[in-house]
Amino acid sequence: MAAVPLPLSTVDLRPPPYALDALEPHMSKSTLDYHWGQHHRSYVNNLKKQIEGTELALSLEDIVKTTYNNGHYC
Repeated sequence: MAAVPLPLSTVDLRPPPYALDALEPHMSKSTLDYHWGQHHRSYVNNLKKQIEGTELALSLEDIVKTTYNNGHYC
């Protein structure tokens, strides 16, 4: 039986639910842009690289299908 390729992860960095300048003057747009756009994006990209090709990249539906009754009825 041929190995089935695992799907790519759906982990992604979503934009914040507010404009990046909405917190001014307490936090500047450039601070939020750098923190969210650089730091968080790096964390998400590194996580995607770590889980790609592992069972952690499976969708919830695929996990249920492969574990239901020890995978005998898939």
